[in-house]
Amino acid sequence: TNHTIQISPQSTEYIQTNNNFFYPNQTYFPIQPIIFNSYNIQYNISPNSQIQKDSKFFEFLSQEIISFNNTVENNIKLLKQYRVSLLEKIKNIIIKALEKDYSIEFHQYGSFQTELAIESSDIDIMIKYLPKKEDNTEIVCVLSELDSYLNQEEIKKLFEYINPIYTASVPVIKLQCDLSSEIPKSVTEQILSSYLFDKDEIIKLKFDIIFKLNKDDIGYQITPLQSVDFVKKSIEEHPSIKPLIIVIKRYMKVQKLNNSYKGGISSYSLFLLLYSFLQFKQKDNINFGLFLYEFFEFYATFEFERFTVQPGEQNPFVISKESNGSIAILDPVTKFNVSKSSFKISEIKSAFLKAESFIKVNAIASSTNVKEILSGLFLL
Repeated sequence: TNHTIQISPQSTEYIQTNNNFFYPNQTYFPIQPIIFNSYNIQYNISPNSQIQKDSKFFEFLSQEIISFNNTVENNIKLLKQYRVSLLEKIKNIIIKALEKDYSIEFHQYGSFQTELAIESSDIDIMIKYLPKKEDNTEIVCVLSELDSYLNQEEIKKLFEYINPIYTASVPVIKLQCDLSSEIPKSVTEQILSSYLFDKDEIIKLKFDIIFKLNKDDIGYQITPLQSVDFVKKSIEEHPSIKPLIIVIKRYMKVQKLNNSYKGGISSYSLFLLLYSFLQFKQKDNINFGLFLYEFFEFYATFEFERFTVQPGEQNPFVISKESNGSIAILDPVTKFNVSKSSFKISEIKSAFLKAESFIKVNAIASSTNVKEILSGLFLL
């Protein structure tokens, strides 16, 4: 079976940005992959058409990736003080909620801690707790107590929603706040003048709060904090990871497949896929544009049902003993499967295929004056 890629030129409005990344003002070629027996594509692209991997197209795409990374970094810096202020406010509320019955410690992990956040990223918090009495050691007890406190009439006004998930493999309480009254209009306008996506990503902030019993046992010492150290060390060793993962995270966000609680794939899992592929390719000095294409190409056909991804090992891809219908990616620190909730394998692979096809069509069909491919990718 061949995948036919239908292309039609699409002109998009030029959007000026102050942050280095330019949204499309030229013609690129959107694609709709469909199953067909032969290629039916303008510009005479055949199934045997080959990408010129040393073409200027990938140089342009590389520059876009770097520019997009700069834009995201700048937006995060502009929003940082308002988000940190809200974080401190929420920490104080949690202390008041739990200090009577628990000794608690706050620890941040996730993309804000590793500096791999995009504008829509959640703030991830782990609360280490120790009951002041012998009972109430269960996580659900702490979560329930915090949930009840946050839902008090005066306190819940701060939140747009309070969503405790007791049945998750790691029980979590999810919060969302609106920062529109805190962020100066000039800052919001500066960001939105160059922002293609939902403006709620700028003015609203989400929190994921998990809990960990604070004990000295080895099993209790395994936390997401160790994964943070691994990510930071990996970026030091392979700086090319950062701009690539920022682009991949944004793309999967656009595809609505970035929520592992709904069967999608988490940011950390995407990071480990990228790290494993970099290890597999054994490259450090890479062309960002070409490597992004090869990443999508590789995982679009990867047999997640048969293979376990184990980053950091001599062979990062090994045949699984059994398939449970979800992706298996082993955390190199804890050796736990961090993707066992990612059951939307076909949708994830389809998203990778769509991205691969989009880049391939434009690489083959375009001349060097066709740019803004990355922003076209975000519009798929």
